[in-house]
Amino acid sequence: MKRADYHIHSDFSPDSTLTMDQACENAISLGLKELCFTDHFEIAGDIVIDYGKYRQAVLRARGGMESSYHSRLDWKWVFDIIVFLNI
Repeated sequence: MKRADYHIHSDFSPDSTLTMDQACENAISLGLKELCFTDHFEIAGDIVIDYGKYRQAVLRARGGMESSYHSRLDWKWVFDIIVFLNI
């Protein structure tokens, strides 16, 4: 059985302080093979997301997956913020 966590918030959500890299490393240390970032992007309210900064963090995490995490985590980009941010 493949262990996974499909509900992880990064430090772009107001309720987390984990960077995407830290979340990947934590997942690996827990023996997880898959994870999914589910950050909050509120349309109404006082949460303001810097989408440019988020895009850069996603690209860094993606680069990390391609260069170092890919052998320890399964990595798929399907129906995610990458499409929304036109990455």
